[in-house]
Amino acid sequence: MKKTLKLTALVMAVAILVCAFAGCTAKLDKLIVGKWSDEQNKVTVEFKDDGTFKFESSNLNILGLSIGTSVSGTYKVNTEADPATVTAAPEMSFAGFKAGAEITFTAAYDKDSKVLKLTNDKLGTLNLTKVEE
Repeated sequence: MKKTLKLTALVMAVAILVCAFAGCTAKLDKLIVGKWSDEQNKVTVEFKDDGTFKFESSNLNILGLSIGTSVSGTYKVNTEADPATVTAAPEMSFAGFKAGAEITFTAAYDKDSKVLKLTNDKLGTLNLTKVEE
């Protein structure tokens, strides 16, 4: 009886952990919608619920003149990958990527600091905080 009770408790604990983890990653595709900012890199990214995004950056400084970059395109979230990924396809050439080429970022959301971390080997890491829903 004790053995069965311990096994049942273990199975329930594992089930709760799996459900909690699945819930966190499944929410990323909804959580990502909105406007995000990375103040350090002077970047804003808006992810819309129709699968489009707009990336804006003002971190290019030439002779004291700040030059901005604005790129739009489509994105998709893969919550089944481990870790989750966000794949963006810009409408124009950007940072060495051709128009329409897919750029994949690993994605992690820290619910305590409310920071969405997107990392790409070539482009680096964005630490995004939500500024608008």
